[in-house]
This record gives sequence, structure tokens and C-alpha cells, in this order.
Amino acid sequence: DSSDSGIVAYHASRRRFNRFDDGKIRNAMTAGFGHYFTQDERLAVRFLDDHSGWLYKVRLNITDDELAYAFAELGRQPNVLRAFKSITAQFNPRQMKRMFDGVTFVGANLDAKSITYGLEEMSYTMALSRLETVVGKDRKAANLLKVNGINTVCFHDYRAKDGLYNFCCFDSTKIEILDRQRA
Repeated sequence: DSSDSGIVAYHASRRRFNRFDDGKIRNAMTAGFGHYFTQDERLAVRFLDDHSGWLYKVRLNITDDELAYAFAELGRQPNVLRAFKSITAQFNPRQMKRMFDGVTFVGANLDAKSITYGLEEMSYTMALSRLETVVGKDRKAANLLKVNGINTVCFHDYRAKDGLYNFCCFDSTKIEILDRQRA
């Protein structure tokens, strides 16, 4: 869960730094193009190849409205559904076809009702994957989501302890470093 006070999480890196920089993001993983964090301190350190580097304790200064849940249907996440509807409303017909190609619950004519229903039934990860087929698998999809009010994704990693979650934050201005220590 998140609150107006944010989410405390951990990030491990071989590099020492004083702030997170969106320009340093190298690849998109599970939840998109962003900075990855976990609530499990030991799991964060496991992401370091040789377990040497720095462990960052951070606060993700986000509200519930800025958070997407990776495996939940968009129909259960009104804020995320609104973001995807706003993004797809800007698409031309060819982009719309690519976004919804093969989605059985969207009609061939791609009318507003079918599009809304199709988005409601998609999980965040499915919608993100389709969005990336339209705009590319780089920071474009993350930027579109950020502009539309979604800047962090929550997901569970099988390696994390039960009840602890991982996060992908697209917006480095939302990341406050609380502590840094040798891993």
C-alpha cells in the first residue's frame, strides 16, 4: 500500500550517487522503463552480481492515484484506466489497430465502448506490453504514463518475502534517498 507519506523501499547499485537520474536507466524490465525498488532489503542486495556496491533506502513520494498494480485489471484501477484511455485517444487508426490487434473483446470497428471494455479487461502488464508495441520499448511508454499521472508500478516478485512488494518508478523527482550504506 501507499499513502501520502510514500513508500519506503530499497535499491542496490554498484555506483554511489546522491540522486536518481532518469538518464541512467538502461533497460525496461517487468513493469516498464524506470527505477526498480523492493521493500525486501535482502532482495535488493541480491540484485548486485557480486553483492558489492551500495544499498539505498528511499521513500517513493507517491499517492495511491499515481500507482498502478501490474497484474490487476485496469477496470479495477480507475486512475490507470483513465491514463490508458487518454493515451489511446491520441492514437491514429493504425496505432489503435496495433494496440488492440487480436484482443478478442474489442470489436473490429474500434468504437469507444469496445476500446473501454478492452482496456478494462487488460492487466496493466498486458496494456503496457501493447502500448510498447505502438510507441516502442524505451522510455516513451513510461513518459506517456507519467504525463497522464501514473509514475509507479507495484508488483510482487517470487523472490520477495510474502507481503513485500517491488516497485518501478518512472519519475526520479518522486524518489527521496533516506540512507545509503555499503551493501
